[in-house]
Amino acid sequence: MTLPDYLASIEGFYKADAKDQMDFLAFYLVYHKGVDSFTSNDIADVCRDLNLQPHGRLAKYISEESKSRTGKYIKKPKGYQLSAPFRSQLEQQIAKTPVLVALDAELERQIASVGDVYERELLDEAARCYKVKAYRAAVVMVWAVTMSHMHAYVFTNQLSAFNAAISRDSGKKLKSVGKIDDFGEMKEIKFIELLRAADIVTNDVRQILDEKLRIRNSAAHPSKTHLKESKAVEFGHDLLDNVILKF
Repeated sequence: MTLPDYLASIEGFYKADAKDQMDFLAFYLVYHKGVDSFTSNDIADVCRDLNLQPHGRLAKYISEESKSRTGKYIKKPKGYQLSAPFRSQLEQQIAKTPVLVALDAELERQIASVGDVYERELLDEAARCYKVKAYRAAVVMVWAVTMSHMHAYVFTNQLSAFNAAISRDSGKKLKSVGKIDDFGEMKEIKFIELLRAADIVTNDVRQILDEKLRIRNSAAHPSKTHLKESKAVEFGHDLLDNVILKF
């Protein structure tokens, strides 16, 4: 969400108390920008973007709130973070966030085990989709990470074998992969077929990918088909265990 859209969702933002405005902007940094921590300067920067005068004692205000057991802020090594109760309060007040459901513990562990920071950030977004029961969105995001992961793996480790499989393929449109963006020139079902032809994945993994692609296709297109939580969670488990954490 853009900053203007975010502020438009808060009734009476510009009439609010200066401290409340700073709290709203801190929430924006955490909830919509995804920062691990922030400083008073970060909030002041957002104020400048808005041509808004920051609270005159902003740094002291945040510091004081972090020293109270029931304060709004928590001190971190590189700044501050919203306390859990205060963030929950703001989520209900501003974001109108639905009641979250607990994420499957094993799926949460798998996501935390992903080594690539970029992939883990995207999977964390997928986890948030799971928690608000947006299972179709979660499936689409997990699949996107899986494909991106395999493109990078093949390009870095198995490019010769993959290009050799392309050269043997009678229905090829792409002669070879020379840069990672070339993978986008082929359909995902063909990419999976070539992974198996190049002996990069086993037949069992190919079958998993084929099955999950069908589920992704169903989730990504408008339909009356209902995607159950159990199926969406299994989708994540299988791709993390058998692909993302394996290759």
